[in-house]
Amino acid sequence: MLSITYAHRPDLGAGVTFDAELKRWFGGMRSEYADADDPAPNYARLLALSDSAEVVVIGSYVAQNYLAATLNVPPQFAALIEELVKRGRHPVILAMGNPYLLQQVPDVQTYVVAWAGFPLSQFAAARAVLGSARVSGRLPIPIPPYAVLGAGIDFVPLPLGPNGLPK
Repeated sequence: MLSITYAHRPDLGAGVTFDAELKRWFGGMRSEYADADDPAPNYARLLALSDSAEVVVIGSYVAQNYLAATLNVPPQFAALIEELVKRGRHPVILAMGNPYLLQQVPDVQTYVVAWAGFPLSQFAAARAVLGSARVSGRLPIPIPPYAVLGAGIDFVPLPLGPNGLPK
């Protein structure tokens, strides 16, 4: 498993709780950080790493703040996600800030909106992705043209064994 955290460098907590929870289940998980402020990111390296991962999870922690001129991710980052889709990697995308990221990467099959990168949100998002927690939620906003107001899911988790893993 490969977890890629996309965030601004000053966001020291981005991905920390999320990755820690995933590592509880997948000890060999690899964590990578993509700096949203890097003018020349090495996305080729992340693509190469994704080729050997069974699952690729990308958490985008870019949210509205007083420094943000736009909520859009750079075209190069959106292209990284689209390339993963083209390669059949089926990345799991987590919007931990901007729920409208889906408009830039419409071909992803799994898209989770967690709204914020707070530790509790990261923990809940990890449990949702792992299928170990009940998920029920409805969008209070539309994400045109991909999700209407009120779109969402209801998911009941798999029963867990004494070791905390699904039976």
